[in-house]
Amino acid sequence: MPKIDIKIKTIILAHSVFWMAQKLVQPFLAIFFLEELRGVSLFEIGTSTLIYFLTAGTVEPIFSYLEERKRGLRDEASFVIGGYLLRGLTFIIFTFSSNVWHLYLFQFVLGIAAAMYSAADKTVFANILGNGKGTGTLLWGADDSVILFSAALGALIGGYLTSIYGIRIFLMVSGVFTIVAGLMYYMVLKRLKKEKIWKGF
Repeated sequence: MPKIDIKIKTIILAHSVFWMAQKLVQPFLAIFFLEELRGVSLFEIGTSTLIYFLTAGTVEPIFSYLEERKRGLRDEASFVIGGYLLRGLTFIIFTFSSNVWHLYLFQFVLGIAAAMYSAADKTVFANILGNGKGTGTLLWGADDSVILFSAALGALIGGYLTSIYGIRIFLMVSGVFTIVAGLMYYMVLKRLKKEKIWKGF
């Protein structure tokens, strides 16, 4: 089996941290919305979810166009970092939320963040795998497995600790870990620059 590129290892690690952070609180957010935010019902939660998906679906083609304006992976990697950081900061700020309008704004900004990193992340990973020697399917599978195990671990830890300490503190923890994942991706961007990959594959 060929040696795995350090960029691939770093991206897989970033994915694991990102998804663990996401599942620390995501399974329990609806309970938090209902119990701790004023004026929130199941209808408002559904509306906020609508806002998230409409925002992400509308904005992602715009970001994808901007990412494709130049050859290479610099723009894509930069958008992944930006999306991760925006998501992380949004979770940290949402720790101080108190009403339904905060929920709507939270979902709107998360939709923008998802639009920034979603397609860009796939593009960076696929292009780096494409530069390998026939290991693409195996490494895609390894990445998916790491994501699933990390998500499971995050849900387990989150379920146990939020029942003790409350969800607000883990909104902040989730945000911090998401930012850490973005910093890992920044290491990939630096490596791309060093190897002059951002000028084109």
